Amino acid sequence: MDLLYALDNNIQAGTLDTRAVAPVARLLGADTVWVSNDMTFERFRTPRPERFSDDLSADIAGLGPVRSFGPPFVSTPSIPMLDEEELSDRLIGTDIAPVLLRSVDEPAPMASTTERLVVVDGSGDGVLAAAAAGWLTGREPMVYANDLDPSQWSELADDTLFVVTDSNRDRTLQWRSSQDTIGMTEQGGSGTDGLRVDPQNQRLAVFDGDEVSTQTHTVFDGPIPTASSYGEQFALLPEYRAAMAVDGDPTTAWLVSRVGLPFGETITISDLADDRLQLLQPQDPQQRLMITAVEIERSGTTTSVDLGAESLVGPGQLVEVPGDGPVTVRITGIAERPDAPRTGTYFVGFAELGPLSTEYLQLPTTTLDRAETDTRLAIVMQRERTRSTNRWRSDPEQSLRRQFDLPAAAELPVEVTIRAHRRASDEALDALAGRVGPTSNRRLAGVPAARAGSAFDGDPSTAWTTPFSTALGSTIQVELAAPSEDVLRIVQPNDGRHSTITELTITDAAGTQVAAVPSSTDGASSITLARPLAGSVSMVISGVASVDTIDRRFGDVVELPASIIELDGIEPAWSTIAAADACRTDLLELDGRPIGL
Repeated sequence: MDLLYALDNNIQAGTLDTRAVAPVARLLGADTVWVSNDMTFERFRTPRPERFSDDLSADIAGLGPVRSFGPPFVSTPSIPMLDEEELSDRLIGTDIAPVLLRSVDEPAPMASTTERLVVVDGSGDGVLAAAAAGWLTGREPMVYANDLDPSQWSELADDTLFVVTDSNRDRTLQWRSSQDTIGMTEQGGSGTDGLRVDPQNQRLAVFDGDEVSTQTHTVFDGPIPTASSYGEQFALLPEYRAAMAVDGDPTTAWLVSRVGLPFGETITISDLADDRLQLLQPQDPQQRLMITAVEIERSGTTTSVDLGAESLVGPGQLVEVPGDGPVTVRITGIAERPDAPRTGTYFVGFAELGPLSTEYLQLPTTTLDRAETDTRLAIVMQRERTRSTNRWRSDPEQSLRRQFDLPAAAELPVEVTIRAHRRASDEALDALAGRVGPTSNRRLAGVPAARAGSAFDGDPSTAWTTPFSTALGSTIQVELAAPSEDVLRIVQPNDGRHSTITELTITDAAGTQVAAVPSSTDGASSITLARPLAGSVSMVISGVASVDTIDRRFGDVVELPASIIELDGIEPAWSTIAAADACRTDLLELDGRPIGL
């Protein structure tokens, strides 16, 4: 059951590595993969059938040719589904077959003999990772390390392959929805890391016992953060755990209470080095609320602190906290932010608290403690992530940080799967493309083609598109190759699925001018400038005619993005950059030593 859930959870999250499909099908005794495209996917916001069937139709090792059944049709949801995928994926709305079938090559027979055994230290998620990495084919007998009793270890053949994974994590699960069912990785054992007990959150105990040695669990190299809760009532959102408030990254945050009131929610730090907190609230422009008051407890003393505008911008509001030992911050007051968007999210919390502590995942030691220098050993680790276009989520792990001890010093061959970070900055994605030009402060979540350069590429099929709910304030920064024309021509979508820009605030070295964007029936408008632009230019969306939709995830009203297909009359200064060196040494290190990739 755990393996089946692991497969399904990866599909729901949009993170399935299709290299694992054939091996896991064999392990589950399946000889055919059946893709059903005629389900009412919108009912539970399961994967888009056009995208999923395309992914499963690719060249996948271990699967036979695609066989389709039934007359092609267009999958039309019965409720509005305007989201990042709908606006950006050209597959959405195209014809698909109701059913796709793919046979599994060499399916596992009901009974067989083999000389090779694989022992996996982990759970179903680790089996998927090991299969994707090529350590499991699904035809060999596979057993879990935690299912072996001490006497069986000594009976294993010398050529047994041991695969240690970062699965079987100490974490809670909930069974109230088809998605967002997996909680944060905790510190091991039977504790709950200070979280308020939720009877609806039920852990799936894959193995007997809860010994720390059998689990992947968190460790910190500094103060330990804990919180009363994180995320929201009906979804487990580990990217909002307490550790995000001590990671030194202001783009991440501990967040609570998307629904309901957050009064009384707490975050605790096990100790402070300098008796100070630097309280910085979340930096997400979609945040509508702010914390206005907290109580801070330490050494038996409680202090009330009012939070103001200083806590909304880096580095945050400084608070002296004398005493010894743990310090707890309790939320006692909230209000709407002064710059709150018209639609957005209602979480509150802290992006940073001041003290820094790096979170690592400690791999289980069941196998590593028994391994010897000649043991056939593979270690498979994967970063926990989510679908990039899922704006309600972000990657629970921004980096892959792991701790483990090998049985002896060894030169390990390293194989790494590197994916483009689809939410990276415009500059980073332009650099991958080899041409750097205009940039934006934000864009449609997880859609690289929506970056600023698309408004200047002469291609009507591409566009710079803002995120949902935050068209106002979205900004393009462009360096001009020559002075602009007196009149700019802007082309916007005219499809009823975007908000319309009505005003731009434009700044260059000579000053700021506010330019009205006239309405039009075809989306094309002429903007008359007070004077031509030159040098470095900032263009801020300062007025929009909003169009709203219903957020399919939570049922909230949200403002649709604004978009610029083309902006003529401006010539950006594009620069070409050389391809990166073949070997990178800044991406991976082991024991502080860089490893070339």
